[in-house]
Amino acid sequence: MVMLAAAWRMLKTKKQAVVLTAQLAGTDGLAIPVAESENLKAHMARIALLGIGVGGLTGLVGVGGGFLVVPVLVLLSGIPMKVAIGTSLAIVAANSSTGFAGYVGAVPIDWGLMASFTTVTVVGSFAGTRLAHRFSQEALKRSFGIFLVFVATYILLKSVI
Repeated sequence: MVMLAAAWRMLKTKKQAVVLTAQLAGTDGLAIPVAESENLKAHMARIALLGIGVGGLTGLVGVGGGFLVVPVLVLLSGIPMKVAIGTSLAIVAANSSTGFAGYVGAVPIDWGLMASFTTVTVVGSFAGTRLAHRFSQEALKRSFGIFLVFVATYILLKSVI
């Protein structure tokens, strides 16, 4: 249901909001949008709290990663879609690496399957990065919203059946 709510918000057209941009020191000009009434410190604290919320929800229901991180970054933190996608990939990589490290030696691992899946994923990430530049932020946001509807519907149907 959380994913469907996120999809609805991503598909909903919104009126243009006034956004200020704050620069983070040492980020080579990476801009992070900050709402007018907030300062950068408060904005980063809010992002941290949202991250804790997404992590808790992910741990509780076993679904999350990019499906929840991207909507939270875009809708609740005001980060542009293309930045949110890259940030989400970094978060998923860190979570996956940590999870993998926790399971090494505890469960049998099909190393060939893992290597194949990792290779295809990395190639797909590079291909997606090249393709993303051809689409507007709004087109990516709407496409992701539609994708969320399909994934959420699948998960709901699998839990009922």
